[in-house]
Amino acid sequence: MTATADLYGDNVGATLATTVYSRATAGERYRIPEWHDDQAREVWRKLVEVGRAAGSDPHDLVLTGKSNLAGTVWRSMAMDGRVRQFAADHEATKIQVVTLGIGLCNRASRLADIDASWLGIDRTKVLELRSRMIPDDDTQLIDASVTEPGWINGVDATVPTVFVAEGLLMYLTRDDVTQILADIGRHMSAPARFVCDAHHASIIRRPTRSEITKRTGAVYTFGIEDSRHLAALAPGWRAVGDDDTCSPISISMKIVSRVFRMLRGGVLYGVKTIELSPH
Repeated sequence: MTATADLYGDNVGATLATTVYSRATAGERYRIPEWHDDQAREVWRKLVEVGRAAGSDPHDLVLTGKSNLAGTVWRSMAMDGRVRQFAADHEATKIQVVTLGIGLCNRASRLADIDASWLGIDRTKVLELRSRMIPDDDTQLIDASVTEPGWINGVDATVPTVFVAEGLLMYLTRDDVTQILADIGRHMSAPARFVCDAHHASIIRRPTRSEITKRTGAVYTFGIEDSRHLAALAPGWRAVGDDDTCSPISISMKIVSRVFRMLRGGVLYGVKTIELSPH
């Protein structure tokens, strides 16, 4: 995976190919209502061109099943909704949206109508790729790893802030996630929301080799039952809600998700939202 590592930084960085491809194609392919992302289509076109020139065709990294492609779009829509909700709750002031592991996320273009400043955290190789793919983006980029100390220092603690982690936490450890939430809790004096996607913990514990691992080498290492369990990882957080992003994919996925909830409790896979309790 030398060419892939040179382009994306590492195996986890390579997972962004599926995310971009999904946002670019799945809405039309699966007739998902109200999903339009022209910028994602342009980014995917450029990524294919650059990737092939570098010896790493992004098509080789993409998970092509409906659950992955349509599921990524439903996930992004749920996260967009949670960000919009926070902006509406704080409409009297400009908010911050901080994307952890920003990759090629283009949420700023989809939510350009909200009054927000945008920050993105990621590592050097990914930010270099992003600058080539989305050169006119106004997002302030911070070259850092969210698992290392200091990344939070670039965030204004006095501004109401949504922290978004899309397609990231499943590749971190429980200790990593706990530390991120603790860092945010200690740093922020203004209201803060944390929005992420995650599998149920029992899925992560199963000794199976996922399709994303086969495609990119990235390995799932973290899962959580629901937003209540996520909030309990670090002091000061409270659960806001859970969005089941499996059920909208298909009738069969809706049934699977319901049965899973009955048998296991919690959400098979979806978006979790938590907020810092007032000081």
